[in-house]
Amino acid sequence: MANHTHLPTEATVRDHLAELRQRTGRTPSILALASRVGLSNTTFRRHFPDLCAELRANRRPAGDLAAGTEATEAYDRLHDDNQKLAARNRDLAADLDLAIAHIQRLTLENDQLRRQLHAARTVTHSPTAAHHAASDSRPAWRRPDRSRFADRSVLSS
Repeated sequence: MANHTHLPTEATVRDHLAELRQRTGRTPSILALASRVGLSNTTFRRHFPDLCAELRANRRPAGDLAAGTEATEAYDRLHDDNQKLAARNRDLAADLDLAIAHIQRLTLENDQLRRQLHAARTVTHSPTAAHHAASDSRPAWRRPDRSRFADRSVLSS
């Protein structure tokens, strides 16, 4: 189901354009003219491309202001501030990318170290003879004197 919009003639649109220019003292935007004739911005641009090109050409760019005026100085300050903010934004984005890469690397290293720790905890170490002697709860006079044995293999049995 198509929604057909009644299109004004180009003469009607130009009459509205002249009226807006007279009322405001400047060339209106395409959106303002489209709204005035009851069309959406896209529909207006699609059906009146020549008029849109004419309106764009007649709009006064900010660079056409007379040098040294307060408006020009304000525009220049605004432009410079915008350039500085854009550069700072690029630097911060690069720093953020670097921080993300470091966090990813540290996460991988952490995971690897945790796996190694887990693997090391599952290893059971066999106690040594010195460990047995130190853990013997008998009084020293009741413990056997093992220092006299030259062959240590006898002790391990």
